[in-house]
Order: sequence, then structure tokens, then C-alpha cells
Amino acid sequence: MSSDSPLPKACCALAPVTPGAYTPKGTYEDMAGMKTYTTGPRDASLAVVFVYDAFGFTSQTLQGADLIAAALPARVFMPDLLDGGMDRALFPADTPAKQKLVGDMFGPTGKGDLTRCASHVASMPAQIRASEPDIASIVALGLCWGGKVVVLASNNDSTRSGTAGGFVASAQAHPSRLAEGDARGLRMPHLVMASRDEDAVDVRAFEAVDRPAGSVVCTYPDMRHGWMGSRAELDSEEGRDGFRRGYEQFVGWVKEVVG
Repeated sequence: MSSDSPLPKACCALAPVTPGAYTPKGTYEDMAGMKTYTTGPRDASLAVVFVYDAFGFTSQTLQGADLIAAALPARVFMPDLLDGGMDRALFPADTPAKQKLVGDMFGPTGKGDLTRCASHVASMPAQIRASEPDIASIVALGLCWGGKVVVLASNNDSTRSGTAGGFVASAQAHPSRLAEGDARGLRMPHLVMASRDEDAVDVRAFEAVDRPAGSVVCTYPDMRHGWMGSRAELDSEEGRDGFRRGYEQFVGWVKEVVG
């Protein structure tokens, strides 16, 4: 893959996991013209904006959203930023033709353009508060490519302060293109959950930055890239355990930093 791609090498080198059967507990709604999966109690005071990975809505990511909604509890909003996600047949992206299609998808004119997607995510707190007045605090979580979207949205001028107008905390799991510069821009608690496949040098550089109180960087050495998202192998005990541990850590961390 080109070094300009927002997807990490580990993501592009692996074939996707075939999703298993799962019946989502939420519904699909229109938010500002975008299809959005919503789940969780209507009277919740906490909301989570959850940005999926490159494969879009899958049984694994929808199950993750439902787990978060029940455990916090919270209203969870997952926007369909990629309008269905990547074609699974493109992975592994092991030919020039596949690599071009993936690159075009996430390039400046593609559906996955980081600037456009981060801008939409940064606008969501205002949209949520307008439609759900009981919401007092909003947190963001992103997986892989979605993690890059979330950290960029967290550093957007309208959200980076963590005030009532934006997010109060943000997180990313098995992150894509983890950058020291993104860490320096953070003005809210931020959680990074890396897998064994992320570049350890990048993870250490991110961790070395003086970030807001409550920020955490950790690595799951027994988990491969994508273990909380569309690559989660929920048909194996190890995969289910890692999936559960990741979401439990996120939920516990949110309870600590948001209160």
C-alpha cells in the first residue's frame, strides 16, 4: 500500500473475517442526511459516537455498539461514513489494481477522505444534543481507520476543548496511522488500545507525549489488528475473550473519565 493510505499495512495484508450471525438491537436512523445506526436507552445522559472500520456495518461492529450501549449505559451513534464500507473482495490488497481501488476510496475525492469524515464526526455532538436533550456528555470511539477519524475530530476546533459543545473524551482501538502530532493536539482524555500488529515505535511516540489527565495507551500483545472490529474472530474462544476485554476496558475507562 502507498504510504499515503490511511489504512495500516496489517489491515491491507489480511483477508477479512466472514461475519457471523447477529441480530442488532438498535435501529437505523437518518442524521443530517446520513444513515446512522443508533442503539441504547432513550433516556441515557451519555452518548458515544462510534466510527466503524473500513468494512462498515458488520455483525462484529454492531455487536460492539450494542455492548457499549448496555454496559455504560449510553446512546450509541454509528454513522455510515463509507456508505456501506469497503468491498471485502479487495482484501488482502495484494495487487496493484486492488491497491488503487482502496487508495481511491480513502483519497481526497473518496468516501473515506479523512478531512470530510472527521468534519462530519465533529459536527455530530451538536446534532445529537439537538435531537436528544437528555444527553449531557458525548464520547467518541473509532476502530482502525475510524480511530484516525476520531482523533482528527477530537482535535477539531469545535470539539477539542471537551466543552459542552463537543466531545469530553475519545478513544481508538487497533489504530491506523497513529501519529505523535495527533497526540500533541489532544485537549481531552484519550484512550489508545493497540494490537500486536501496530508499529511499536509509533505507539511509544504517542504515549510519550504529555496528554490530558486520564489518557491511557496500552497494547494487547495477544490480539491481532482488528480484534474489536470487523476482523474479530468471534467463533473462537480467544477471539471472543479479546473482543470482550477490549470493550470492557473502553467502558470502564469511560466511567472513570466521565464519571
